[in-house]
Amino acid sequence: MNFSEEELQRLLLHCEQALLTLYGGQNRGDRDVAHKWLLTTQKSQQAWQLCWRLMQRDKAPEIQFFGASTLHFKISKHWNDLQEEHYNDLRSELFKHIFMFLSGPRIVLTRLCIALGAFALNAMPDHWSNAINDIITTFQNAATSSSQGEVWPISMLETLTVLPEEFHSGDFLPGRKQALRGELNCGVPQVIQVVQEYLSPSHPVQVRQQALKCLTSWVQFGVRIVDLANALPMVFDSIQNPELFDTSVDLIVEIATHPSGTSYPAHMWKFVTDVLLLGDPLRTALQSGDMDTSQGLCRVVVSLAETHMTLLLSADTEERELQAFTLVQLILECTGAQGWYPVDEQCSEMTFNFWYTLQDDITNEEPSLTEKHKNVYGPVMLSLCQVLTRKVQYPPENTWQGFSTDEKERFRCYRQDIADTMMYVFCLLRGHCLQQLYHILSTLLSGETNPSWQSVDATLYLIQAVSEYVNPNEESYVPAILSLLPRLPDHPYVSQTALLMVGSYSEWLKCHPDHLRSVLPVLLGGLSQEQLASASTQALRGVCEECVQDLEPGTLMEILSHCQAALSGAVMKEREKIRCVECIGHVLSVQDTSPATQQARAIFNPYMEGLARLVQHQVSPELKASLQFHLQVFVVLFKCLDPDSIDNSPHPAAVVLSDIFQSLKSMEHWLQDSQIQQSFCLCLERAISTIRDHMGVTLVSGLAELIVGYYSSSPNSGLLDSASTLVGMYGMVDEHNQSMLFVFQRITSCTLQLLQSNFREHPDILQSFLHFVSRSLKSNPKLVFEAESRHVNIFQCGLAALDVQESHAVRAACSFFSNFITACEDQETPRTTLSEYGPYLVSQVVKGIAGGVPRQCTDYMAEVLFALNNRDVSLLSRWLQDIMQVEGFPSNLVTLTQKQQFVTAVVRGKAHRRRVKDSVKEFSLLCRGLYGTTYAS
Repeated sequence: MNFSEEELQRLLLHCEQALLTLYGGQNRGDRDVAHKWLLTTQKSQQAWQLCWRLMQRDKAPEIQFFGASTLHFKISKHWNDLQEEHYNDLRSELFKHIFMFLSGPRIVLTRLCIALGAFALNAMPDHWSNAINDIITTFQNAATSSSQGEVWPISMLETLTVLPEEFHSGDFLPGRKQALRGELNCGVPQVIQVVQEYLSPSHPVQVRQQALKCLTSWVQFGVRIVDLANALPMVFDSIQNPELFDTSVDLIVEIATHPSGTSYPAHMWKFVTDVLLLGDPLRTALQSGDMDTSQGLCRVVVSLAETHMTLLLSADTEERELQAFTLVQLILECTGAQGWYPVDEQCSEMTFNFWYTLQDDITNEEPSLTEKHKNVYGPVMLSLCQVLTRKVQYPPENTWQGFSTDEKERFRCYRQDIADTMMYVFCLLRGHCLQQLYHILSTLLSGETNPSWQSVDATLYLIQAVSEYVNPNEESYVPAILSLLPRLPDHPYVSQTALLMVGSYSEWLKCHPDHLRSVLPVLLGGLSQEQLASASTQALRGVCEECVQDLEPGTLMEILSHCQAALSGAVMKEREKIRCVECIGHVLSVQDTSPATQQARAIFNPYMEGLARLVQHQVSPELKASLQFHLQVFVVLFKCLDPDSIDNSPHPAAVVLSDIFQSLKSMEHWLQDSQIQQSFCLCLERAISTIRDHMGVTLVSGLAELIVGYYSSSPNSGLLDSASTLVGMYGMVDEHNQSMLFVFQRITSCTLQLLQSNFREHPDILQSFLHFVSRSLKSNPKLVFEAESRHVNIFQCGLAALDVQESHAVRAACSFFSNFITACEDQETPRTTLSEYGPYLVSQVVKGIAGGVPRQCTDYMAEVLFALNNRDVSLLSRWLQDIMQVEGFPSNLVTLTQKQQFVTAVVRGKAHRRRVKDSVKEFSLLCRGLYGTTYAS
């Protein structure tokens, strides 16, 4: 459509004013309005004609740039607006404007080249055959009459660079994309020929730079290493030019990591040879501290080795075996780069994943090959062990103080990465690795030298790192390492690491109780020292979790007394006291029930009294943290205070729960705070899960009244989850039947009343309520189907939940219906309800599959169909057939035949859950217009 000159001039003026406002306006609101208006204008029909006027030579660069961007936008997104008779004119105008802007501005020229690339992809091959050849020829012909010697080849290479990029980013239909790929593949030889020409050192560096970028783009598209045989020497030559270094590295990394390389082993070995020639400049850069060069070359070496590990390990000649070994040695040098990460060097961190890949590939080979490669690379791994011991060390104090907060955090993460890498080394070397670490530590502590605390700390840290994989029956090196502990230098960092190291070997100590008795005094001694409290409590917790069964009564009492003293002291922070509570819980769990109960009451009486005082106060930020801590104490105690056997005495956790019950009943005003509410509910759930069938009638009924009372006054998902735990634990116990029926009926009544008026405002409550009902169905279906249980209303609530957009709520609803359908096997009431409402359920499920709910929910919907299928396949078939006859349901994008095929596939899927899920997924894609081929059952 052609618009009048007057209209276009008026729009042009408005557009220029908007751009001036956008780039130079002082008012943010005005800039936002201008931006939105410009975006709308780009989408308008007038933009096809407006863009050329915006690019007139007398316009400001930002206006010209917007014009070129608008042209690219229209070609990319609104191609179908164009009529075929205008294609040639548009192509001519594009070339004309490109040549017009050869003298600048550069950003406008680049944008026009991108627009030409987008045009070529939309026009080829039907409306522009041999597009790549024509682009090259047109630029070369124009060069003869151009005074812009460097610019035109750069523009040509930019256009060629854009073609693969636009191909990947464009929104093409699958068939169209396949045709374009074929057309671009036909142009690969011409592109490589042109790129080779401009990689020559005889051309200006800017031209060579763009040639490298162009080749990178085409390698990402799919150009293979076999196609690059003649170009690669010039690529490796380019890396020696500092101005071309980064671009050359990017290209070489793309070639090294391209998946097609594995199909051409001979070419890849030649590539390995070329990369190894970079070894000397890499070493020079590492030694001189040239971080930019060393990082770039390290990227090349590591990318090649990681991607082609299989090639390196399958070397079939001595020469290739030596090349592979040399490459690995080069990576070891990168790992051992001088300097402190991340301040002085950043190469070492790049190599860690390689070491994992190497050990993983070696250990997963045939046993004979594994042994062969262990013999070759085992010494390298032992050298790596020494390197990591150095790299994991803290810098000297004066250097460390110069690290910024961010650098210190990065170094902390770096140490953890080294610990992970050390585990990979151990997985390959096993005892040899532990022997090496022991040798390093014993040498440091031999007394012949005065070791730095950093070196001792680093060795202990790595010994801790491998603890998870050390065999609990190992008797050669772990005892020897533990025997060296008395010789450690007196430094807080060393002491902390030593404590954590000992704690990490708790599983080993369980098998060697004699050593446990010798290290325990060290752990307990750290509880009273502020600098060691954190490490001591972590280590002691690990030991108590694993070893309390093997400790003598006197030792157990010693642990209790130290932990009790630590709890009452002022040295520890709250998180450290919580770990002490865990230790106490584990220790009390192996004692006789009655003494354990008395000790628990004595130790935690101050916290019981503190909780009672806190809940009486009005809510305040000052008291909130203290209340949370007190609740957390009992959460952890209830988790850990769990004796294996209970004599005739009450369960200790039940006694503690009874002691704090009055305080829990007085917390209504505090439960308005979500964090307090979460801690409160977790406290109840942990107690119920631990006490289990040792909970008496009085306590269960008290919990039932407590939860229902709080929920009735302030419904929330946390209390619903607590109610689920209570019903799940005691729903089938006859003596608690009345309490559980009370909980179910009151919770259900309150929830349905809330959801009836504000259904979509409470997705968390909806989800938790459906989980609550599902748990009740599993525990005791009679709770749900009593006369006053309103199971029909619950069923209707579930139907409504199938129509929401919160995937968690949909999943809960599907789980409820699956359990409801299962309950039909033994209960007449649900069978009647299902017969009446089953058609609505199937309709909602199919509607959800077709697009009513997020796509990730289709598997959950399939579970409902699967359950119905197992319950009564004929009934499901009839319901599906009935709803599929409705025209346009569930989507206008599926035909009646496709709907019938879906019904058949689901019905035939009886007892084949995976088949039902696959059928549902395909039908969902069809209904949403996302499935590219016809539906097949």
